[in-house]
Amino acid sequence: MRFRSFVLSLGFLVVFALPGHATDGETMPYFNRSDAREAIKQALGAVHNVKCGADPCAQATTEEFVTPPIEPEDARFALMSGAKSARLKWCNLKWQDRTFPAMMQTFQERGIHNRRVLSMLRLIHDAQFRKDFANLQVFRNCSDAQRAKLDTQHPAFNLPPWQGILNNALLDESVATMPQRDLNDLANARCGEEQCKPATEAEKANPPVTIEQARQAMKVGLSAGVAQFCALDWKNRIFLPFMGYHQHKSKMEPRQLSIMAMLFATMQGFILESYRKHEKSCSDQMRENLEKQFSRS
Repeated sequence: MRFRSFVLSLGFLVVFALPGHATDGETMPYFNRSDAREAIKQALGAVHNVKCGADPCAQATTEEFVTPPIEPEDARFALMSGAKSARLKWCNLKWQDRTFPAMMQTFQERGIHNRRVLSMLRLIHDAQFRKDFANLQVFRNCSDAQRAKLDTQHPAFNLPPWQGILNNALLDESVATMPQRDLNDLANARCGEEQCKPATEAEKANPPVTIEQARQAMKVGLSAGVAQFCALDWKNRIFLPFMGYHQHKSKMEPRQLSIMAMLFATMQGFILESYRKHEKSCSDQMRENLEKQFSRS
């Protein structure tokens, strides 16, 4: 009987000592690429149970299982974030305001703008969160020292009031509508030395700029809006080099350049208005970040 109890206890410890598990709440689990691939597989199998925007996500395709739309490093980051969120909840800290929004913002900054992929990364986070939280409750209670440590390491992640609107605007499906909107107004813009002709039905069906080109124009426009708020020469340092690149290097036609300029201006105006509404003045850190960006371009 004692031997049986010993074997059961040993088996219990072995299960929770596998990679990806930590038993004391102090040591963060380690996730390798195999863990990441398995997490991606599980997320693909469950993606139809969550929403991609207002509608349920479509069931994963065979092609997605063969060539997943998620990079292993992004999956590992989601696993680690889930483990951190579990420890925050275990210590009665508001995890929803800390690691999770920081993770989602990081993915946006890494250039992940596909709502379906973001939903799967959230699934990976949530699965690890539930597993680790259940494990932590079994072994011990969160100490005051551990709570204070986590509170310091993972402060509340406060985004600017306009950040959510911006993140949604940069998603694939949102960006796809922007050239369509500008095509409807193209006749009011300049195409080189002449007034642009109205958009054709063929252009409306197949816009002359891609989603990635449109998003690039929008992102550069955002930088110009911040530069304008900081009273920097956004026209000569951002707009003209950007347009010159697409005219001479990308060989864009005047109509394409006009649409790119309209996309640029839309986001420049959005961010400028947001900063003027919510920020008192341009900070030294903002100017420093812009100067670094200028030096890299």
